Amino acid sequence: MATVGHYIFLHVTIRISIMLPTTAQELDQTSHIKRCCHKMSKYKGATVSRCTQNVYFKILNGGLIGIVAGGCDGEFNMDVRLAQLLDFIVNTTASRQYYIVYDDQGIARNVDLNMLMAIPFGSLGDTSIYEYESSNTLMEETIKSYYHTVEMRNFILLTGKENTLELFEHIRTNHLESPSCHWYLILEEDFSQDVLDVLNEGTQVSFLREDEDQFRLSHTYVNIDNIMSQNNVGVWSWRADRSTPHWFLSSPLAPNLREVYKDFGGRTVINCVLDNWPFFDVDFMSDVGDTLTDRDPQPAGGIDVGVLSSMAKTLNFSYTIIIAEDGQWGGVQSDGSITGMIGRVARHEADFAINEITITGHQRSQKIFFLKYYRRSKFLTLRENGPTHPLTSFNISFTQVWLTLFVSWLVIGPVLGFLTYLRRQFTDDIPKDWVLGKFTFNMFRSLVIFQGNQLEHESWMYRWIFVSWYFFTFIFFVLYSGTLTAVLAIPSFEKPIDSLWDLLEAVKNDGYFPITTFGTSNEFIFKVMMLKAFMTKLEATFGIYKDIWDVFDPSVGYVYTWDEGVERVLEGKYTYLNAQLGALIRANKRGMYQYHFAKEPFYPQSYAIACRQGSPYKDVFNRLLMELVGAGLIDKWTNDEIDKVRTSDQASNTGPAAMTIEHLQAAFFVLIIGVVVAAIILLVE
Repeated sequence: MATVGHYIFLHVTIRISIMLPTTAQELDQTSHIKRCCHKMSKYKGATVSRCTQNVYFKILNGGLIGIVAGGCDGEFNMDVRLAQLLDFIVNTTASRQYYIVYDDQGIARNVDLNMLMAIPFGSLGDTSIYEYESSNTLMEETIKSYYHTVEMRNFILLTGKENTLELFEHIRTNHLESPSCHWYLILEEDFSQDVLDVLNEGTQVSFLREDEDQFRLSHTYVNIDNIMSQNNVGVWSWRADRSTPHWFLSSPLAPNLREVYKDFGGRTVINCVLDNWPFFDVDFMSDVGDTLTDRDPQPAGGIDVGVLSSMAKTLNFSYTIIIAEDGQWGGVQSDGSITGMIGRVARHEADFAINEITITGHQRSQKIFFLKYYRRSKFLTLRENGPTHPLTSFNISFTQVWLTLFVSWLVIGPVLGFLTYLRRQFTDDIPKDWVLGKFTFNMFRSLVIFQGNQLEHESWMYRWIFVSWYFFTFIFFVLYSGTLTAVLAIPSFEKPIDSLWDLLEAVKNDGYFPITTFGTSNEFIFKVMMLKAFMTKLEATFGIYKDIWDVFDPSVGYVYTWDEGVERVLEGKYTYLNAQLGALIRANKRGMYQYHFAKEPFYPQSYAIACRQGSPYKDVFNRLLMELVGAGLIDKWTNDEIDKVRTSDQASNTGPAAMTIEHLQAAFFVLIIGVVVAAIILLVE
């Protein structure tokens, strides 16, 4: 209980000392607050402090210095200087989360660790102390953790050259760069250039290099040649005969990244793309006289070229482009490798990628961060349903009408013939030429040609039959001819496919085939569903997505470019599962009237810039992208690309048209067939 009591008392004492004003008078060196110190024990590599033995504390001017300066028998030594230097870091950064890392080789080797252990419990706020371990397991977990309570985490390294370089090599190899981490290196020996040689952009480091009785202060930056360099920003000096250190800063020791990357200083950055108009059109040829020669790829136009060029102008950078050799957008593979444009960014071969990049589960990686800037949906694209065929009058939609009419004509002749036979049994007033053939032809003549009756008789039996038949033919003639005119003059269309459920029915009943681009997010969303709440990938085992994938035929369902997919739908009963914008522009290029876009989108998606997870400029990019979207510039660039390719015959079938010979060609076909058959009969006779 005594140990616990001492521990609690120490905490209270230290926090009270921090709250004292910095102008407080120095207390007598014999004034002892409490005798207590710390030893270190480890839990999963972390250092935990415990009160075990007596030590003296005194307060010089309050705060951190007062905590650490005690226990040195009235001498100002390295403990005091380090305490003042740490106090300077804390006061100039105004951060509240620190991790102190030490070893037996660095500047902390001559410092009483009992004094060092007292540091975290003061104004530093949330602080942890680690003894350096070569595996860096705990350090890596700390960097990757999402549970830090403040925006910036600060690592103060009191380590020697060997361990420091090993630590930053580990960060580089495992892609642990983070804009929310800042590193302070307190160096007795100046090996800052060795550190710069192993850094990637995204690791923010401030150097405090000892030089006699002062420390020279600098921080890292990327120069115009894209080389990690350091910028000298000031000096911190201390002498034992002074009560306070002296320091000078021309700029912050830990600069604000949002301010730094508002101006790239004319740097040239690398963007990885594919030749993918209308988003990023790439030109591989150069005019030399009257010939074309190969050259490095150059942007030739497109929506994303407009986005990137606007960003370059605003942030003062230029850019070059490189091509993904495998021709893929890319994603994480089962072996952990990353392909395509995304892979080149993850391997630091490019600074970022922008080229119709959509965000799906198989692209997500701890190495890549996506900056969304444009939201669209995926749509079904298929051939425009044609107007009713000129032979519609004989088509299945009129089957019942034609069948009923034909049966009526076949029946009416035998009925008249049978009634005439019965009447002849009782009377002789019926002409002898009134036979079955004449009855049938007369009724057919009245029906088709709509001419008067040639069979006259005083019998009411015949009169009622003829009158009813004439009314029947009149109604049929008027209604059918009017309906046929309306149908042919204003063409009707086949039932469109406007949803995934319509597509499923069309595949099962009408012989349609769904097609999609191989290796893209369009394929991915049908193969794998993702629970967004947990970012967990699951097989699509239920619902319409699974039903569509079950009827998907890989032998005919894959295309390998967007253009191939848009062209395939014109060749037959194919439905292209594709992003709305890409399909819309390509359809406009070929003639929008040839295509039908489903009314119901089936998957919302966002276009994004892919940059490395630790990119220090991602916040600046994100803010600028939102400004471009809010200003309507991306919509403008999209419409510009559509206008470039929109054809002039968009409205060829968009409204009513007068009847032409094409609409009535079915009648001529019947007449021609009849003449041909008559000619054949004549030859036979």
